[in-house]
Amino acid sequence: MVWVLGRSVDYLLGALRFARGAAPSSPTPCAGWDLRTLLGHLDDSLDALAEAAGRGRVALEAEPGSGSSVDGLRERARALPPAWSGVSEVTIGGVPVEPDVVLAAGSIELAVHGWDVATACGVRGAMPDDLALALWQVAPTLVTKADRPWRFAEPVPVSAGSGTGDRLLAFLGRVPL
Repeated sequence: MVWVLGRSVDYLLGALRFARGAAPSSPTPCAGWDLRTLLGHLDDSLDALAEAAGRGRVALEAEPGSGSSVDGLRERARALPPAWSGVSEVTIGGVPVEPDVVLAAGSIELAVHGWDVATACGVRGAMPDDLALALWQVAPTLVTKADRPWRFAEPVPVSAGSGTGDRLLAFLGRVPL
């Protein structure tokens, strides 16, 4: 699963390039969030993934993110895949969780929010097929009805001929472009 995290990070890094010059108040595909809010959420997500890799644990009561700049977010994201090599145990709120489950959830988080960042910055493009397929294979197991509408919006319809990336985004409540 580390390779999937690496692909998600690469995709996120590409999207974050566009965030440097974008207006922080730009709307995102995440209901009620502007780009500033989305980048703050990514900051928290990167903190949690780094904590899981470095300490083998994530507290349920997250501390506020470090407030990284876009360049800081990019630097911290780049450090994640090597940090996850060899991680053998993770606890979340004191409960053991398989590292591959954390990696899969983190990979979805980073890639899909990468798409959100790019979309907020006016950049239209499909998620790479290999990444979308890897995430699509685990998303239905990780995102359940209990996650909606709190963590994810309801799925949106897509055409029968939609690619894997569009199906993934629609499953996670985004309207593919």
